This record gives sequence, C-alpha cells and structure tokens, in this order.
Amino acid sequence: SKFETLCHSSLPQGSAIQNKIRNVLVLRELGVPQKVLFSMLISNLHTICGKEKFEDSIKKVVGMGFDPTQSLSKFVQALHAVYQLSDKTIQEKVNVYQRLGFVEGDVWAMFKKWPCFLSFSEINISNSIETFLELGFSR
Repeated sequence: SKFETLCHSSLPQGSAIQNKIRNVLVLRELGVPQKVLFSMLISNLHTICGKEKFEDSIKKVVGMGFDPTQSLSKFVQALHAVYQLSDKTIQEKVNVYQRLGFVEGDVWAMFKKWPCFLSFSEINISNSIETFLELGFSR
C-alpha cells in the first residue's frame, strides 16, 4: 500500500540511529518541517527510534485525521501519546472519561483538540473533572 511505501517497510530494522533516520524521512514525507525533524533527530525521544511501533503509531495518528501540515504540534503530541500508550491503556483512559459522563465521541474530539490529555493518570483525570464541576462547568 501507499502507506507501507511511505513507512519504508521494506527496509530492515536497524540500529536506533538507522531507525531514527528512516522514521525522520517518513515524517518529512508527511510534511513535517525540517526544523522539527532536526530537533527530533538529535533528541533522545524514543518515539522515533522504533520501527513497527512507530509505523503503527503513524498509521493510527494519520487515521485519526491528524495532519502535520495543518497542525504540527497536535500531530507530534498525538504521535507521542499513541506511541507511549498501549491500545489497552488508551481504552482504559477512554473508559475513565466515560465513567465521568463523557460519550466516546466526545473523548476522541477532546483528543483531537488536546492530544496529551490521554497521558494523564486516572486520578488526575477524575480530580480535574471534579474541580471543573465544582467551579460550575457542566459535562
């Protein structure tokens, strides 16, 4: 498929630096600006060091509608969040929000606006929602 070509799936998994270079090339092809790519290349971010997990994370983030040419910071935050969390953990976070009265569609809408919100702990999520409700906000 076009995406597999984009992810350079035919290239073997190599060292961390080889994976980093391959993954930065993928991000460049997606339209991520060079200044961001350079900082990612010299960083110690594990997000761009793997092969399969990176490819899976990119597929999910692009599939959710994130576009680095439209909102780079949200794209990078979403990529980092999806990379760091397992599917099971993401579903558990969605379930926490549902127990607090949000429907799943609202949770994903919030994720699209502020991708890092899924990285909060269950306690932080609950405390934040309770605080907002006490301040008069509604769900």
